[in-house]
Amino acid sequence: MYKKSSIIALLIVLVLCIFVVFFMANLLCTFICVELTSIIGYIFIIIIDTISEKEAKIEAGLKYFFSNFFGTLCFILALTDLSNTTILDINTFNYSNLKEMSLDNLIFLTIAFILKLNLFPIFFWGPEIYAGCAIQTVLILSTIIKPLYIFAYAIFIQNMLISTFISYLNIFCGLGSVFIGLSIAQYTTYIKRFFAGSALIIFGFLFILISIISPLTIIVLISTLGAYIYGSYFVLASYFNIKNLNWTTNLLQIKELSDIIFGLRFLAGLPPYPLFLLKILLCLMIGNLLDLWIFFIISPLIIFSPAVYLKIDNKLLR
Repeated sequence: MYKKSSIIALLIVLVLCIFVVFFMANLLCTFICVELTSIIGYIFIIIIDTISEKEAKIEAGLKYFFSNFFGTLCFILALTDLSNTTILDINTFNYSNLKEMSLDNLIFLTIAFILKLNLFPIFFWGPEIYAGCAIQTVLILSTIIKPLYIFAYAIFIQNMLISTFISYLNIFCGLGSVFIGLSIAQYTTYIKRFFAGSALIIFGFLFILISIISPLTIIVLISTLGAYIYGSYFVLASYFNIKNLNWTTNLLQIKELSDIIFGLRFLAGLPPYPLFLLKILLCLMIGNLLDLWIFFIISPLIIFSPAVYLKIDNKLLR
């Protein structure tokens, strides 16, 4: 078992990591905060009790550990190539000193975040990690830890002179993640796997957004993350005390059914909810600042992605 004071302390550390990443603009500080966040995520998986089988929890912990471990190795390779001195100088890693970062370093850094976010093409452990965790841990992963990862990557990329190759790599991984996420969310009735798919959808779109170097990018990214966190909380927090985590079972035990439906519609981005306007803005930014073929692929996905949330909405109202 765990003490609430311990959970609160860990959550405070996570919030502090967010502030450090936002204000420091230093790749070494970002690395420390990201790795500290990864460790805290592992602690949450281990200490919070789950109704899943013990083997599933152990499997989730191991897969989370290894995906973050390999991500950390890639991050370290990027940092190692940057330091040309034997004495570590933190100012060496300021974003202002890394404007022309080599392609190799950028590739290592991008792969590091793909691994930590469990995005395409290394997505296959993500649903298993979510399925083996407690629903409280899924909430923390979805609304704090993974948003911190993608925010850290976005802040870095927006300060760099990135190559066309990295832009297309982000777009490729983002598109693949959205397709996989839609497939998972469409064909599962298990809430935790559904949110693994939902995370792939939203972070896939944001990975594409990061490829757009614009003053609006960070604003849209923060707004989208805020809306996603808000909607996810309404849904996941309502299931904290429910044993059977299928959408269509035990509904009579759920007093917060209206909160769940509100959260799903919020995540779907239906008008007048904020995600609706943010998706329109994303389409306009892609159309204006990226290739038209990317716009014609992504726009239908943005338009039809709410269907997976509305499908669950209809099941709950039957």
